[in-house]
Amino acid sequence: MNAEKTVELKVRPRPQQAYRIVMTIENAPGPFEQIVGSARYDVVNYQACGELSRIRGAEGVASRIETQPEVRMERLSDNTYAATVYADLMIDEDYYGRGTCHWKFSYFSALLRATGDERETRFLPSIDATEIFEKKAIRKYFWKKSYPMDSPLPSNGHGFPEFGQMNLDNVPDDRKSEFFSIVLAASDVRP
Repeated sequence: MNAEKTVELKVRPRPQQAYRIVMTIENAPGPFEQIVGSARYDVVNYQACGELSRIRGAEGVASRIETQPEVRMERLSDNTYAATVYADLMIDEDYYGRGTCHWKFSYFSALLRATGDERETRFLPSIDATEIFEKKAIRKYFWKKSYPMDSPLPSNGHGFPEFGQMNLDNVPDDRKSEFFSIVLAASDVRP
């Protein structure tokens, strides 16, 4: 098996298409000491521009190209944080000598843990790029009993990922108080 070539993905030094994401945590069962944001970018034409595999059985197949750089989360209050993401951060370029790779901003997500311990549940709210461009607010609901961690732990010893749900329509009224929510609200950043 041959190692695949590592390339340096290029970022725009002064991106212009900025969006502010304000994250508000409502009725959480406890504090979150670890809060990390990230933006996801994908190459939309990776089949035409990506590196071709040399692995036996997959020769000639281009692998997906993606990156998810960390985004600084600014604390505004005990339960409110803000981040700035850039839709035009990644530079389209011919990374593998097969043609120009075209990047697309896909989504913003946050990772929240009670203390940062790897065994704790990873609460992972996200908002798609289309919702960001439309300046929407997205609310995700999370089960309080999975804070700070579910039991038993998965066999790998790491906490479960909890992506939340968009609504509580299927939850009986007398159990809706068992959930907390995280709102991600998008707006333009004016130069």
